[in-house]
Parts: sequence; C-alpha cells; structure tokens
Amino acid sequence: MRWTWMVILALAAGCDGIGPKDLFKQHRSLTRDALEPAGEHCLQGGRKFESGLDENDNDQLDDLEVDETQTRYFCVSALSRRREEPAGSHCEKGGQAVQTGVDLDSSGTLEDGEVTHTDYVCATSVPGVLVRTRPVPPGTQCPMGGQVSEAGNDDNGNLLLEDDEIDSEAHGCTEVDPVLWRLSTGSGVALEGCDTTGTTVKAGPDLNRNGELEDGEVRGEASACIHINQAGVLQRAVAEAETCPTGGTLVGMGRDSNGNGVMEEAELLARAYVCLPTLTYEGNYTVTRPADLVALRAVSRIRGHLTITGPTLAELVLPGLVAVEGSLRIDSTQVLKRVELPGVRFVGQALSVNDNPQLETLVVGGNPSEEVPVGTDLVISVNPRLTSLEGLAAVSPRGSVELSFNPALVEPGDLVNVREPRGSVTVHMHGALRTFPMPNLRSVGESLTISNTRMLTSLDSLSQLSHVGKDLSIEDTLEVVSLKVALQSLRTVGGVLEIVSNAKLENLGEMPELTQAGSIHILGNAALQEVLPMARLEVVLKEIRVINNPSLHTVERFPSLRYVKEVALIDNPVLTGVHGFGKVRWLSELTVLRNTALQDLEGFLLLSEVDMLSVAENPRLTALRLVALTDVTTSFSIRDNTRLPTCLAVSLADRVYSGPPDQRIIERNNDQAGCGP
Repeated sequence: MRWTWMVILALAAGCDGIGPKDLFKQHRSLTRDALEPAGEHCLQGGRKFESGLDENDNDQLDDLEVDETQTRYFCVSALSRRREEPAGSHCEKGGQAVQTGVDLDSSGTLEDGEVTHTDYVCATSVPGVLVRTRPVPPGTQCPMGGQVSEAGNDDNGNLLLEDDEIDSEAHGCTEVDPVLWRLSTGSGVALEGCDTTGTTVKAGPDLNRNGELEDGEVRGEASACIHINQAGVLQRAVAEAETCPTGGTLVGMGRDSNGNGVMEEAELLARAYVCLPTLTYEGNYTVTRPADLVALRAVSRIRGHLTITGPTLAELVLPGLVAVEGSLRIDSTQVLKRVELPGVRFVGQALSVNDNPQLETLVVGGNPSEEVPVGTDLVISVNPRLTSLEGLAAVSPRGSVELSFNPALVEPGDLVNVREPRGSVTVHMHGALRTFPMPNLRSVGESLTISNTRMLTSLDSLSQLSHVGKDLSIEDTLEVVSLKVALQSLRTVGGVLEIVSNAKLENLGEMPELTQAGSIHILGNAALQEVLPMARLEVVLKEIRVINNPSLHTVERFPSLRYVKEVALIDNPVLTGVHGFGKVRWLSELTVLRNTALQDLEGFLLLSEVDMLSVAENPRLTALRLVALTDVTTSFSIRDNTRLPTCLAVSLADRVYSGPPDQRIIERNNDQAGCGP
C-alpha cells in the first residue's frame, strides 16, 4: 500500500507538470432565479433563488444540481386601493372600484401597471345594502366565463362589502345560443283587413342544439294577414334597449312587395324578438330579502324557477331580466308594493302573483305587440290593492288563466295576448270589476268561468269567443243585461253552457253560430224574459235545464235541434209556451215541474219515445198535446196538475207506457174534467 502511494506522488511531481488541482478539480457554484407563483411559499407570488455546483461543467445549474437547502424565496406584497366609481355600466347608482395587485417594485404603493383585478362594490336602491361584482373565469361553473354578484348589508359602514357581510350570491354565466324560426298557418289574427287566415312566425334560441325550433324554445311570435306561401323572413341583430334590454335578434315576417327577392325592413308586417340573455343563473333562485334581489340584478336568464316571497322586500325591480326558464312566482309577500320586470320576454312555466296584500304595481314584459310567452298558467290572485293589469298586456299564457279575489280591479286594462289558452280561464270574486279584460279570447281548451263579478256591466269583449272545450259558466253578475254580443261567435261548448243567477240579465241572444253543447243550464236568472231561437244548434249531448227563471215567458224554437238526452223545465212561474223542441224524437228524461203559467207541451211536436216522463205541479196545464208520443219505457208520472183532466193522463199512459206498473203514477189531477168525444 505504501508503494502505491509513493508511485502516485511521484507521478504527481513529474510527468508533464500534472499537479493536485488537476486530479481534484473544483466545480463552480452557480445560481438561478425564476418567478414563483402564488402558493405555499409565497401567498401572492414572488421570485425563487436556487444554487448548487455545476457538476457537469456546462455553465448551467441543472435541476439535479440544485442544493435544496440553499433555496431562498423573495415574496412580493399584495396591495389594494379604492377609487370612486361613477354611476354607469359597472354601478347603476355609483359605488367603489376596489383594485388589487402585487407590489412588483416594492415601492409600497399599488401603481396602475400593477393592478391585476378590479371588484366593483356598488350602491343599491336598498339602504345599507351593497353589491360586489367580479368576473368568473371559464371553468366548471361557467364554461364561457361570467360574473358573480355578492350582496349584503354594510354592517360596519365602511362602504366595502366584506366577506363576512355577504348574505346572497348569484353566479351569472355567459351563454350565446343560435336563433331559429319557423312559420305556421293559423286562425285569423286581430289586425285590420284580416279575414279568416293568417301566418305566424315563431322564433327562439336553439337550446339543445338540434337545429330545430321546438315549442319549448319559442321566445317570441307574431302574426300577420298573409298567406304562408307569400311570407318572407328577415333576421337581424338588434342593439341594446332597441326592444331588448341586452340586445338580441329580430325575426320579421312580411311580403316581398317590390319583388326583388330580398325582405326589407319596410316590407315587414310582423316582428318577433328574441332577446339575448347576457348572463345565465343555473338552477332555482329565491328572493326573500333585499340582498337576494340585489345579487340577482346582473343576471338576465334564470335556468330554473324564480320565487319572490318573504316579509321584508318592498319592491322588485329587475330591468335586465329577460327569461325565466321555469316558473316565476311572486307569492305570500307582506310589504311588496311594486313589481317591475319590463325586460322579461319569456317564462317557461307558470307566472303566479298570489297573496300579496300591499302590491299596487305589476309589470311583466313591455309593449303588448312584443308577446311574452308563458309556458303554462297565469295566476293573479288575492292581491287586494292591485288596480291594473295593463303591465301584463304582453303576457301570453299557454295553460290556464286565473283572476280571483282582486277587489281593487275596476277597469283594469286588457290582457290582449290571451287568445287560445289550452287550460281554463277563470274570473272569480271581483266585486268591483266592470269590464272583462280579455278582448281577444278566441278559444278555451278547458273551462271558462265568470262568477261573482257583481259590478260587471258587459261581456261584449267576449265577442270573438268561438270554442270552449269543457264548461262555459256565467254566474252571479248583477249588472249584465244582455249576452247578445258576448256569445255571437260561440260555436261549440264541450261541457255545460251555464247561465246562472244573473240578476239583470234579460237577453241571452240568439247565439247564431252555436251548433253543439254538452249541456245547457239556464238557472235562476231573475230578469230573463225569453230564450231566443238558436238557429244552428243541432246537438246537446246531455241535458237542457231551464230552472227558476221567474220572468221567463217563452222558450223559442231550436229549428235545427235533433238530439238532446234530457229536458227539465222547473220553477218558471210565467212560462206559457215551450216551442223549442220540434225536431226532437227521443228523450231519456222529460221533466216539467212547477211552471205556474204553462198550459200545454205542444212544443214537443215530434217526440215519440221517452224513457222517463214526469209532469207535475203545473196548475194551469190543461192539455198535454204529445201527439207523436208512442213509447214511455221506464216511468210515467203525471200528478198535481189541478186543471189537467185525469182522463187525458190515463188515456196517454194506456197508449204509450210499457214500464213497471209501480212506476205508473197518475194522481191529484182534475178528476172532474172530461176529455170529450
């Protein structure tokens, strides 16, 4: 071993000048620096300095050469500053712009070039409530980015909304959908010069991106008196506030009058607008306090239900809200006086305004010509201070319409876009209402009920009504005198046509277009004097009941009536003649009861078959005159007709009755009168 070391030392001393420093080479110490992102080492970021030996002598500090024990971090400071923000696009009523950034030059002051983020803390119309808005980058919650609004009370009064003061938060996501349209033919529209046909243009966003405009995607529609083969369409963008608060698309329809093959603005006869929602809130949103409302102001579309309720909200003003994909419900508030949603152009399901004891102003939508489709029902109920419906003139419900218990409605304005609802229409318990507010109502899919409208003076605004799918009931009006104009277009009633307890009603009108009804009930109308001929009425599927009309003296002819199942004439004390059933040959039931002035049944001229016949308590009845009657099959009852000769009843029963003996009842008629030869 000693010899070996001696050789090495000898070599080190000689052999071309090789020294120890050549055998034990020293590597250089290098450093490098880089930006350090915000994280565990530097909360706001900074720079990282690393060092180590250049072991491969390439004059670069490689990752494997870094000595971790020598790494040093130099972090920057985060600074913020406040600036007054004037009233404008960021803050409707002014506020504060809170700018943040990092002190890159370590000057201790946030300079313009160091600002990386700005939040706006805005004043609101609600005293003490602030709203803070900030952008949301594209990500899971908002794929295209958007904005978040945070609202709450400024508890410490420093004009800044701090994190622990936030009560409500709403994310609005940026979305842009392509606009589609389609044309369809339909019934005549209420425009000057329109006859019986027209064309409707419907437009809306392609939400499911399938390239077809489906019913649930329709956001605007308009009609014109033009044949579909002549209709052309113009589509163009519209600017903010032209008709849409956030801009959108016009889909106009018209006729190419100059024949140049291009639709021009001046040629348009109808315009439908699809307003652009700039920010969309995903899910259901409930407003119970002012902070909830303030947080929602930047949102233009809600993909879910919007519910307004609670004890503290005094006004609801959202001029930028364009669409609610679910239901819009304003229910059970306590101090809410004012609702203004002028930018709304679509409600996907129900619009309900119910049980709001202080509500005085109600606006949903804008110009009546810019129809606001409501996917299902419109309900305006129990709002004792609401005096007008003019703010709902643009609303067009597809389901049912209910107006009930709104005692301050007198002459409320017209719901001109209620035309052909698929559900029911109910106007109930309006003690002050003088006019029926739906002048363009043409058909009702289910029932139409007008009841307990004591001050209603006219129903002439129903004059376009042609079809009711189920029942049509006009009940308990004290001032309506005539239905001649109101029912002049009525053609079919699927259920009961019911005219009940209308104190001053004198005239039903002839209903010249009526061809079919499920039943007809004329009950308890104190001033009604006559039922006029209904020239085209052919079929009544169930019964005609004329009951308790103390002034009714005649039921005129129904010259086309061929089929009715049951007829009941009861408690009409001045009824002298029944002339309306001349073509009816069969009845399941015929009941004639307590008609004090009635003298005979001559009006049933061709009646030949009856299952159940009951004629009772008609003190002036002297003859039956059922000359064509040949068969009564189930029951035969003629009783308590004090002037009717008993022998007439007996001879008729002997001739026509074939039912059970115990159901043959002839009693307390005039046993003294003879029947002649």
